[in-house]
Amino acid sequence: MSVDFLNAQGRALSFQNTTDHTRRLAASRSGPITNTVIIFTGWGGSQGGQPVRRGRGTADRLRQDVQRNTIPGFNRIQIGAWQASYTRASGMSGEIEQAFRYIVNHFDPRGKLIIYGYSLGGFNAMALTYSIYARLSFFEATTNRFARYIVSGVSDALWCRPRVDLLLTIDPARGPGSGSAQRRIFSAVRLNINYYQTHESRIYSRGGPTTAMVPELTEIRNFNWSSRYTGDQRQLAHGRLDEDTYSKALHAIRGVIGYEATPRVLPVGMEYV
Repeated sequence: MSVDFLNAQGRALSFQNTTDHTRRLAASRSGPITNTVIIFTGWGGSQGGQPVRRGRGTADRLRQDVQRNTIPGFNRIQIGAWQASYTRASGMSGEIEQAFRYIVNHFDPRGKLIIYGYSLGGFNAMALTYSIYARLSFFEATTNRFARYIVSGVSDALWCRPRVDLLLTIDPARGPGSGSAQRRIFSAVRLNINYYQTHESRIYSRGGPTTAMVPELTEIRNFNWSSRYTGDQRQLAHGRLDEDTYSKALHAIRGVIGYEATPRVLPVGMEYV
């Protein structure tokens, strides 16, 4: 599910209490479970910030293949896909804000929240997880509303913290700034799988390892594929990595959507930071 259950003091619950809350959450809702998947491509040039069109490369192929995981009557998968653009002076590019609103509009605490980003889209994906961390502070499941603070004294309240079940980053890069870019993963993310390589492209784009801001809250799996590219292939590696890791990414997304057991529970009593 795309929430972590908390007590009235905003601290993680024990597994037994989490199980009870899961039952209460299931009883409060009916109908198919909604899983939400967000996809960001690499830099879209003049089309940056626009939704991905049908038939456009890896992103649309991924969208169609993930959609096939829908089981009528049991679950549905809402997928939003955008072409990446550089962050505006305000600090938030248009596609990140669109993706944020998409998540709010389709949020189902019973389902999974998955974000995928390639190249510049990898940085957009990380920026979106910060927006979820900072702007979707808490969720009260019985009333289906977001809140900035936990309101004490609410009878039978079911307080949660929205989370990203899986963040998939593929060679997150920012052109000439790739070498000095910070690839930090915010604590709203439970699992980050990062495929990268370190050979610069013609525009100096390359990936790098990610790190967790709070290791107790986020599991990081870095996979360095640099050695797979030799000779003339090295300059083409960045442009090929989304296709070369496609089956890995699809398998990871399908695995999270199909995983019915409760994901890794937060350390008991830990304050959500």
